[in-house]
Amino acid sequence: MKLTICHPSALKENLAGCGHWAYLDSSFQEYERVRLTLGEQATPLCSPQAFQDHVAASRREISAWIDDNLIGSDGNSVLLTPLTRSPFSPLFSELVWLRVIDNFLIHQPNNLLVITGSIGLTRALENHCQAKGICCYRVGYPHLFATIAKRRVRSLLKFCRDLVHAGVKAVLARQLLGKAQIRRVLDADILVDTYLYPSDVKADGAVIHRYYPGLIDWYLARGHKPAYLPTLFRVPLRQLPALYRGYRSSQYLFVPMELFLGFSDIVWGVTKVATRALTGSKLPRPFIFGLDMSAIVEAESWGAGIEGLPQMLTKRATKSMVEAGMHPKWVLDWFENQSIDQALAIGFREALPDCRLIAMRLYAQYSSNLLSFQVTNREREQGLVPDEHWMGGEAWLDVATRLDSHGGYKVVPNLRSSYLYKQQVMLGEGDDLLVLLTHSLQDTVQVLVLVGTLLPVLEKLFPVIRIKPHPSLGRDQLKKVMSDDEYRDLFLSRAISWEESGISTLMAKARLVVSAGTSSAIEAVAMGNPVVLVGAQVGIDMCPLEFVDKTMWRIAYDANQLKEAILAWSPDHPLSRVERMEIGRTILKKCYAPVSEAEMEKFSLE
Repeated sequence: MKLTICHPSALKENLAGCGHWAYLDSSFQEYERVRLTLGEQATPLCSPQAFQDHVAASRREISAWIDDNLIGSDGNSVLLTPLTRSPFSPLFSELVWLRVIDNFLIHQPNNLLVITGSIGLTRALENHCQAKGICCYRVGYPHLFATIAKRRVRSLLKFCRDLVHAGVKAVLARQLLGKAQIRRVLDADILVDTYLYPSDVKADGAVIHRYYPGLIDWYLARGHKPAYLPTLFRVPLRQLPALYRGYRSSQYLFVPMELFLGFSDIVWGVTKVATRALTGSKLPRPFIFGLDMSAIVEAESWGAGIEGLPQMLTKRATKSMVEAGMHPKWVLDWFENQSIDQALAIGFREALPDCRLIAMRLYAQYSSNLLSFQVTNREREQGLVPDEHWMGGEAWLDVATRLDSHGGYKVVPNLRSSYLYKQQVMLGEGDDLLVLLTHSLQDTVQVLVLVGTLLPVLEKLFPVIRIKPHPSLGRDQLKKVMSDDEYRDLFLSRAISWEESGISTLMAKARLVVSAGTSSAIEAVAMGNPVVLVGAQVGIDMCPLEFVDKTMWRIAYDANQLKEAILAWSPDHPLSRVERMEIGRTILKKCYAPVSEAEMEKFSLE
């Protein structure tokens, strides 16, 4: 029995005779190259579907293991740790892969070729083989060291970019907003945390209330003084002057955290992340599944530390805000349990203990693999999360409370999705194929590759193929990524329409929806549209339809499965439009709490 660990860039066809193979990294395009290089001479260790089964069997143990290792850690350590339950981090999938490989080596002692550019996985596998007396060979030393250098440089560049952005924003905020803006917001009693996109605040003060439509006005009408606490999402530095002029001109209040950050605060943040990057993370309990995971965590420690400046400055800004005289009674945090959310919670708990923190979870995302969205008892007890959680749908409660026995959850109107109730009544049967892309580049590329492969078939089945990109990944950017000649028709075909219209408008024209791990898939089902999800061939699935009637959706991991699913529902779905609308109404009520004058009272803070 022999284990060969090969860097993806060093892979050659002559390695196909190694027996079984497994690609352990997260690039779909790289996975495709590996699969084509090895061909049929080698056998995949497990299919994408089988890997997802291993993920499901491992996630609770992984969550418990992370909690065990972080019990007793101080706030700064938690904010800069590589130990995360997020499926978007490589840690989650790497832990599962080590378990799968160990099980294979025990029960099927055959040769195995592992393809990975992860130094942590490589070292963990080498250590495991040494402990078990298994022959282990590494192919591609130079490529592995080059990858390590690239990742270090990439993390360092991110740190430099974050540092420059923090400094520039602090200077511009002081110059363009200054003390006048501080005086204007000083007595705000409610801070409403939100993401801001580049076009959300116009220079003349007009505001798009993307996440909380109607809520700010509702609080104003009840005598409160609410203010937005914005986190900028991909807003370029050149647009900051116009944004700050918009803050100043708007009838609504904005509390930009950078306005309260001084030079000493930024130095404090830099010192914390640099110290953590250099000292690394140690595991009190390194073993899980009987395997030592120290090498994986050590390899991720430098990046987790040096890339943690935003959350450290968020924590520091809360302290500076209170010192400047702000004493909000309530903070409504758009809460996804990311480190930036935990930084906000830690900061306000330390600087303003009497402030009431409320997690606003007005989204519909129900994948069991989104472990980081599930608060744990340990996070509650360490004060990393708010005590109260306001959920945008009843169906979300079961998933959100699986690891949290403290309570404090209630359902409130799902403000962002109120249009769905009107749209559900208006929709008729469409004819087109609607392709909804996600914020994840890997998911988006995989969907486009499968659609591009099947384009001749799809052009015969649908009059128009409408592709709706995520706002963060536009058509031009995707055209550069999908530069291969075999996919050029995605951008040239007359049958394809790249759309910027709202999803509700596009749903009315759709007969079938193809998407990946996005909550828009739930909206599609709620509108009575059948959905085919493209499952992850690499990494971890984010299936948002686990609880939905299986007659309304399927999952496809390759072009053949996607073709089979679409043909099975063409020209018509087995269920009538009336039957599908009835299922949609059930989903709508479960996932999107309705908005009405009476229901809005649930947002009362008194």
